[in-house]
Amino acid sequence: MTEQEQLPDPEYLLKILKTLMPFGKYKDRLLMDLPETYICWFSRKGFPEGSLRGCSSEESYC
Repeated sequence: MTEQEQLPDPEYLLKILKTLMPFGKYKDRLLMDLPETYICWFSRKGFPEGSLRGCSSEESYC
């Protein structure tokens, strides 16, 4: 796999940066502003069905 094939789509990354958390403690906050520990917790627990599921990746750094 080439380096270009490994990089995420820039337009998709911008979409994620502008997405608001739809529920919970951090509702209406930008996803990029969520604490890393919260994102890692979700990654381990499993993202809920819906629009956030596409934000997770096959490889996690958590």
